[in-house]
Amino acid sequence: ESDVLNRVPFAQGIVRLAADAPRGWGLRIGVYGGWGEGKSSVLKMVAAQLHREGHLVAEFNPWGCASPQEMVEVLADTLVAVAGRAARDIDGAAKRSVKKGAKLLSKAGEALGGDVGKVFSPWLDRWAKDRKADIEKVVRTLGNKERLIVLVDDVDRVDPKLLPQLFFALHEVFALPGISFVLALDPE
Repeated sequence: ESDVLNRVPFAQGIVRLAADAPRGWGLRIGVYGGWGEGKSSVLKMVAAQLHREGHLVAEFNPWGCASPQEMVEVLADTLVAVAGRAARDIDGAAKRSVKKGAKLLSKAGEALGGDVGKVFSPWLDRWAKDRKADIEKVVRTLGNKERLIVLVDDVDRVDPKLLPQLFFALHEVFALPGISFVLALDPE
C-alpha cells in the first residue's frame, strides 16, 4: 500500500513501456534485481496500474514447473484463460485449438534433449500455422488502447535446466504482436 522504497515511478515506467508500445510489437521487458530486492512487489504495482487502465494482465510463475512441457502448458493455459475471458468474439473452438497447440508442444517437450530449437521446430511450425492465429485473434479483439501484458515472476527460481525452454517459448512460441512480457529475474 505504501511505497516506502519509492518503486512506483519505476513501476509506472514499465507500465508505459508495456502499454504504449506500438501495436505490432511483441515487447519483452526485464526487471532485474537480487533476491528479496522487490521484483515481485514491482510486478504487483505494474499489475495494479495495468488493471486500472483496462489492460489484460496474465500472471505466470514458472517456479515449481518440473518439465518444459508443464511450463508451456501452464503458460498457454494462462494466456487462453485471460484472453478468453476478455475476448469479444473468440469462440469455444478457437480456445480449444489453442489448448490443443499447447498439448502438441508438450509432446515436443517430452523429447527435449540437445538443441531446443531442433526439438521444438516441427511442433512449433505446426502449432504456429494452426493455433497461433487463435491467440492473435484474441489480441485483435482488444480495443485500440487495450493490451495483453504477461507478467512472469520468479524466473530466477526456475530449475536452470528449464530456462532455455522457457526463454525459447517466450521468444518463439508466444511472440505475438500486441503481447508484452515483463520478466522478473536475478541476473546472477
